[in-house]
Amino acid sequence: MSLEDELKKAMQRLTGLEPKNREELNARVAEFGKNARPTLREEVTDAMLDLWRSADEQDWKRFFALKRNLSPGRLYKYRQPNEQALENLRSQTVWMAPASTFNDPYDSALSFDHGPTLSSEFLGRLAPHLPPVIAAQSKGPLQGLDALRDVLSRDESLTDQQRENDLTALTDIIATVGLEQVAKIRSAFQNELKICCFASDGLSPVMWAHYADSHRGFCIELPFDQLHPDHHQRVTLFPVVYHRDRFDSTDLVRNSSDAWFPPVQLIAALFKFVEWQYEGEWRLIEDTKGSRGKAVEMPKPTAVYIGARMDASYRDRLMRICTDLGLPCHEVVLSDRTFGLCPKQLAPLPL
Repeated sequence: MSLEDELKKAMQRLTGLEPKNREELNARVAEFGKNARPTLREEVTDAMLDLWRSADEQDWKRFFALKRNLSPGRLYKYRQPNEQALENLRSQTVWMAPASTFNDPYDSALSFDHGPTLSSEFLGRLAPHLPPVIAAQSKGPLQGLDALRDVLSRDESLTDQQRENDLTALTDIIATVGLEQVAKIRSAFQNELKICCFASDGLSPVMWAHYADSHRGFCIELPFDQLHPDHHQRVTLFPVVYHRDRFDSTDLVRNSSDAWFPPVQLIAALFKFVEWQYEGEWRLIEDTKGSRGKAVEMPKPTAVYIGARMDASYRDRLMRICTDLGLPCHEVVLSDRTFGLCPKQLAPLPL
């Protein structure tokens, strides 16, 4: 079954109507993505995981085609009440940072089975995709240890017991060195990818507490759904997959070829522990080697939401920027009866 047939079948199951052609299918997926993103995410997660587990380039093309048909809808960027946040809003940019600076130490950390990982051949497949210094450090020590193991296994001057004892000791050394190299590789990938995170909900009390300085900051609404699917910011925008177990990249690396190496670092950046699921996260992801971070343009915001605890002076400065840019501004009000948040539109400041 083709990817298009799979999508048509999924949309028929979800909406009760079968799209008649490709254009209608794209429109249905986009509309359904706006109105029921969590359900759509659940529908495609299994398909994405199946495609991710393949080292076949064609399966990865299918994944990118599937992702292309997912509409992110309007996404939200929560901001701390600081000067950088105001400058980013004024310039209509967001900052992409390495995962090593994020609050989750597992973020973008590759996971390997330590058995197959501990060989120079395995690490050699990763080497071309690492910074040169890390690549040399990762592959070099194990090459020598692998060679030593080969010599010991063929040394006829050793008794069987001596050979067994020496190989056991050498295996322990290789394990220790290998784990050190894997740690360096994980750190390298966490620093090489640059990521900007967005949420699917702009009125989540938990997100306001965690990412907007306990409601003292603000939240920007961004219309990514208005960008063409081939726009750079849509091409590099991905939904996060949540799971109880970490994604094991061992087979992908081991089964890769010189002609095609699966983007395992992309999987690591999109695979998060299930308890982060409340974020409903989408991510802009770029590979910018050697950079500490970068600012990128974002679509013009469709709204700005002001936190319920924002300082009055900061609020005035924020509203002035919104007025100058012609951005609708909403005050987020705490509900009297529920744990929800209610947006209240504010009049722009006088020009």
